[in-house]
Amino acid sequence: MTGSFVATRRRAAAMLSDSLHRNSLLLIANSLLQGALGFAFWAVATRMYGSGDVGIVLAFVGACSLASAAATMGLPNTVMRFRNYEADTGGFVGMAFVVVAVAATVLTLLWYVIPGHAGLRFPHGTDDAGALVVVWVAVLMSSLSTIGDTFMIAQRATGQLLAKNGIGCALRLGALPVLVVFHGTGLLVAVTFGSTVTTLLTVAVVARELGGVARLLPTRSGIRSMRSKTSFALWNHLATLVALLPSTTTPAIAVVLLGEHGAAYVAIPLLLVTMLNLIPGMTAQAMFAEAGVEGASLSHLVGRAIRATYVLLAPAATIVFAFAPLILSVFGSQYAAHSTAALRFMTTGALIAGFNYVADVGIVAAGRVRSYVMVNVVGTVLVVVAVTAGMSFGVTGVGVGWLMGQVGYAVVAAVGLRGRPLHRPRAGTLSRARPTHTDGDGERHQPSVATGPSPVNETEDGLVAFHGVGRR
Repeated sequence: MTGSFVATRRRAAAMLSDSLHRNSLLLIANSLLQGALGFAFWAVATRMYGSGDVGIVLAFVGACSLASAAATMGLPNTVMRFRNYEADTGGFVGMAFVVVAVAATVLTLLWYVIPGHAGLRFPHGTDDAGALVVVWVAVLMSSLSTIGDTFMIAQRATGQLLAKNGIGCALRLGALPVLVVFHGTGLLVAVTFGSTVTTLLTVAVVARELGGVARLLPTRSGIRSMRSKTSFALWNHLATLVALLPSTTTPAIAVVLLGEHGAAYVAIPLLLVTMLNLIPGMTAQAMFAEAGVEGASLSHLVGRAIRATYVLLAPAATIVFAFAPLILSVFGSQYAAHSTAALRFMTTGALIAGFNYVADVGIVAAGRVRSYVMVNVVGTVLVVVAVTAGMSFGVTGVGVGWLMGQVGYAVVAAVGLRGRPLHRPRAGTLSRARPTHTDGDGERHQPSVATGPSPVNETEDGLVAFHGVGRR
């Protein structure tokens, strides 16, 4: 027993000594906190609110997630990639906040003037003015939070990230019984309230990291710097939007083709699978960070990332597959009756998607931007078409379509990954960093300023390399 314990400790220590595994675990821990509280929120919501209201609100959440991703304009990964090369980091980040706030407002107004509001439905009793305010707040808060979260991860402010997400999610959960008298509208307000609290805390933490709110005010240097990175941001933006389509549009399509109740029976399994996807998604983010290390071998890094992904993903998916009826019964017996088969098919698809996440980042880290965009576009089309076709066979058909779509995406990603040898693009010449802030290892660093070529990497395609992790 003692020997086994010592061996386990040694294996754990060896895993934590690997920066890829360590950073992956930290990011997964943060995501699991949000996932657990999100699970609790929707478990309580399905018990307190009707399935029709749940289906409509989940479709609303998916639509607002897509809109907020559009509003971020590719800036989260731009902030992550360039913050260390900015002389005026505060002005640069502040300008990113301004850009996404304007974009969120414009997108909300465009949605409002579209006849029929693009088919987005709201709970009974919600008038047009109320819908406009709710959509604007939801899209704005989500967009700002994405920028802030990216900056906090880059600064290794993991403890503060966990704390503010925990507070926001807990308050959102606590609002459910208070707002139940308003039925579906109350559920909509609870979701928006939680997002607002989390975003306000995010901005407060970012301001503290930068030395005060005044440091977040846009400056001329921040504006110039943002303009110089337009190409980087836009290519990143395109890939992010494409990768979001399957998970964000499926509930909305289900409302139209399967009805409100059918959409709820699709959305809950999709929510659970999205939690499984946190494992490869966070591992891919850590891989992206590792790919920036001088001398890193991408081929070796991809192999390590795949191993790290399936060490956690395989047992988690096995548990969800085996106990699918029990897990769904937490949301209500009707979900166990209607969604078990769909959840099992989607869970099998999540195992395939684990490879897709890592392959995506392997391709873009190698600087093969056109290959990356092509893989995302073709793979996403395959998933959306397969899922939509599957709806002809009901809720279970959606699960089958999800699995088949992920298999098709994996084939495309494998072709893209093997297209050319994986070599990391050469980075620009950068000045050394000077100590100013403390990171998670207790060391102090200051953002460095590029004195040589721009740290943007030109690819063999003549495009700007960008790094990011999409969500399916």
